[in-house]
Amino acid sequence: KYKEEIIPQFEDSLAKVKSLFEKTSDQLFNKRPAENKWSIAECIEHMLITNKLYLDKMKPVLNMQVESIKEISDYKPRMVAEKIIRLMEPPVKMKVKTPGTFIPKSEHEKSDLLKQYEGTSKELIAIFEKLEPNKLLQKISSPAMQSIKLQAGEVFLLIAVHDRRHLWQAENTLDKIYT
Repeated sequence: KYKEEIIPQFEDSLAKVKSLFEKTSDQLFNKRPAENKWSIAECIEHMLITNKLYLDKMKPVLNMQVESIKEISDYKPRMVAEKIIRLMEPPVKMKVKTPGTFIPKSEHEKSDLLKQYEGTSKELIAIFEKLEPNKLLQKISSPAMQSIKLQAGEVFLLIAVHDRRHLWQAENTLDKIYT
């Protein structure tokens, strides 16, 4: 059930990104709705940066030799991760300061950013599909803070909700710059 729910979330995010690209001119794509707010391009680049950093952490998990455990029929994140996931879900209720590594630059080529996001999304799906169920419990360190250890299964859930959060932000930005 877990695997059947995650892939459509990544595919939905990719479809929403493509839709934003279609609805937005190059000029509006990089336009900030206010000085301290991100443009649509910056929202998408932030998602891309985050997804790539987590991908780099996930790739080694595919090749890890882990103790075989009984089949995981329905993966569930740990309580703390579940709480973080709920807090991140749009509409955003709580803002979080973005760590320096994850801050996007200011100007972007629309077509290049779409190609990168599309490639990273496909790579995430491919890794997720190859991941054996017992590796969902494998712990990896967060690229945001090395001391935070997340299960591989939690990482995929966090990436999906993180993308939804910033797509919601990008869609709100689009509404603001058109009004």
